[in-house]
Amino acid sequence: MDQGTINFEKRVSDPGGEPRGYSLSSGDILGQYRVVRALGRGGMGEVYEVEHGVLRRRYALKLLPAEFARSTAGLERFRREAQVMVNLEHPNIVRVDDFGEAGGRYWLRMELAEGVEVGSVHVHALGDYVKAKGGRLVPAEAEVLFRHILEGLGHAHSKGVVHRDLKPGNILLSAMPDGGVFPKISDFGLVRSVGEDWVRSPAELSVRQSMSIGGDPTLEGADAGSGTRSLLGTHGYMSPEQKRGEEATPASDVYAVGLMMCRLLTGRQLGMERPSELVPDLPVWWDGLVATALEDDPAERLADGGKFLERLGSAQAEEDGAALSGRSASAKAETEGGMEPRHARNRAPEEESHMVAEVAAERTKPSKLACMSPEDPPNATGAAERLPRVVAGLGLALVHIPSGSFRMGSDGGDEGEGPAHDVEITHPFWLGKYPVTQAEYALVMGSNPSHFQDEVVVKSGFLGFGRQTRKRARDKCPVDCVSWHDAVDFCGKLTERERIGGSLPDEYAYRLPTEAEWEYAARGGEQSRGFTYAGSSDVKEVAWCDGNSGRRTHLVGHKKPNEFGLYDMSGNVYEWCMDWYSEYPAGAVADPAGSTTGSYRVLRGGSWSVIARICRSAFRGGSVASHSYGYLGFRVALAPVR
Repeated sequence: MDQGTINFEKRVSDPGGEPRGYSLSSGDILGQYRVVRALGRGGMGEVYEVEHGVLRRRYALKLLPAEFARSTAGLERFRREAQVMVNLEHPNIVRVDDFGEAGGRYWLRMELAEGVEVGSVHVHALGDYVKAKGGRLVPAEAEVLFRHILEGLGHAHSKGVVHRDLKPGNILLSAMPDGGVFPKISDFGLVRSVGEDWVRSPAELSVRQSMSIGGDPTLEGADAGSGTRSLLGTHGYMSPEQKRGEEATPASDVYAVGLMMCRLLTGRQLGMERPSELVPDLPVWWDGLVATALEDDPAERLADGGKFLERLGSAQAEEDGAALSGRSASAKAETEGGMEPRHARNRAPEEESHMVAEVAAERTKPSKLACMSPEDPPNATGAAERLPRVVAGLGLALVHIPSGSFRMGSDGGDEGEGPAHDVEITHPFWLGKYPVTQAEYALVMGSNPSHFQDEVVVKSGFLGFGRQTRKRARDKCPVDCVSWHDAVDFCGKLTERERIGGSLPDEYAYRLPTEAEWEYAARGGEQSRGFTYAGSSDVKEVAWCDGNSGRRTHLVGHKKPNEFGLYDMSGNVYEWCMDWYSEYPAGAVADPAGSTTGSYRVLRGGSWSVIARICRSAFRGGSVASHSYGYLGFRVALAPVR
C-alpha cells in the first residue's frame, strides 16, 4: 500500500480499525515508513512504532491531529517549533530528528523509547509505570527519576524552551542495564506549535466530561489509564496561569513537575494534607519542595528546571546533614545531596553513615592545590624526568602535553561556546591516554560503580544488515556512573597511593584537567590539524556516540587517537573537568580555571548517548557535581601543585 491509499477519514471513524479508532494500522506504509504498531494517543496526536523501509531502523512517529493541517498559521508555527525541537539535545529529552507531511497529515520522527517491563506488563510512559507499580513510587526511586527529569527540563529552559504540557504521559521510559529506569521528556513545543487555543478548548471540554468514563484505552485490551485521557490530563497538570489563558513560562513547567511529584509519591490528588502525612515513610523534606513548586503565584515558585534541580539536591543534603552530628554547614552544602543511590545499594547502614561522614570531613579540608605557591618548585624539571608514563601496578597510561597556545571555543557553534578567544597554557602537564577504566577505578577505590558491567556482544554490519559479533571485556571499558566528587576523590587517592609508594614527588598531584587544558589537549595543542572532533572531522573514526555505540560504552582505545595520541576524547563517556561552568572571557587569557562558584561542573567530549555534534571539541556541557549517570566518566591530569 502506498501513502496515497490511506483514507484517514475512514480510519478515524471506522470502529473496526486495529486498534480501534486509530488512523493507521499495523503494516500500513506512510512515506518511507512501515507501521509496526500503535503506541498511544493523546491531545497532541497519535504515536506509532515504525520501521524505515531502507535502513531497517525503528523510530517513533507522531501523527499530529487532522485539525492541525487546516490552519495556515498553525503550520508555520509547527515548522518553527520543529526546528527548535530538532536542535534540543539532551539525554533526558526525546530526540526529534525529522518532520514532514504525508497523506495530508503532518508528522514528527522521534527516537524510539523502548519502554520497560513491570512484572508481566510492558509500559512506555511514566504514568503507566507508576500504575503498574501499585499507584505510587517509593521515595528513593522517585528522587532518581525526578533528578533525570529536571536535568532535561533545566536544559530546555536554559535554551529558552518551555514545555507547556508536562504530565506523566509525556515522560517516556527506557530500561538501564542495571534494571533502573531512564526517563525522557517528549512533546517539547507541540502545544505551542499546534496552537494553545486549540488545545485549551478540548481540554476544557474534557473537564466537563470528567464525571463520565472518559477516553478509550491507549491500546486495544488495556483499561483506561494515564495514557488514555490525555486532554483531561493536560488540563489536570496545567498551572493556574495557563488555566487563566496566560502565556506559559518555565515556572509553569515547574508547577506541573510539582503536581507530578505529589501524585506519584502519594498516589493521591493534590489536597490539604502534606505528602508526608499521606505516606508515613516519605521524608519530610519533600513537603517543602512540593509546596515551593506549587505556589499559585509564578513569581513565588522555583524559577525553572535548573533551580528546581538545585533545590532537590539541597533539600536532600539538608536531610542527610541532620543525621551527621558535628558536621559543618559548609560540608553539608558541598555534598550536594549526599551519596548517590547507586553507592549505597549493597552497604550496611552503619558503613554508609561512616563513609558519608568521612567524605564530608575530607571535603572540608583545604586543598593542597589551592595552598601551594603559584610558582613551580625549583626542582620541577628534575622531578618531571622521574615521572613514569604508566602508573606502576595500575596500568594507567599518561601522555605528556607541552605548553602552548590555542584558540578556545567557537563563534559559530552552540550556545555557550563563544566568544572564541586566545588561551595560553603556560605549563606542561600529563593527561590520561584514555578515560579511567573500570579496572583502574576499582583498584584505587575498591569498587566499580558502572552501569555497564556486563560482558556484552556487539552487533554490527553495513547499515545494520548482517550481524558480526565480538565480546568485550568490561575492565577495559571506561568507568561510568561517576560523580564529580567521585572523580576528585579518585585523583586524591591516586596521589596518596603514588606518594606512599615513592613514585610521585610531593610537588606533583593527580587532579581533573581544567576545561582549558582539556580543550587544548583535545584539539592537539599547537600540533592541531583543525579537526572538528578530537583527532578527525569524521566522527565515526574517533568517537562512540549515538548511531554507532549500541547505546552503551565501549573499550577504550579502539578508535583513532588525536594529534597527541589521546583516545576517546570525543564520545564514549562525558569527562568531568575541574571548573565550574561559566561564561567565557571576552579577551585572551593564560591558564584559565573558570569561576570560583557556580551551579554546575563542566562536562566535555560527549558520550555514547548523544549525537555527533555534542562530541565536538568545542562543545560545552555541565551537570550538578553529585550526579552520577551511565554516560559520565573522567580522565586524570598530572601536574605540579600550584
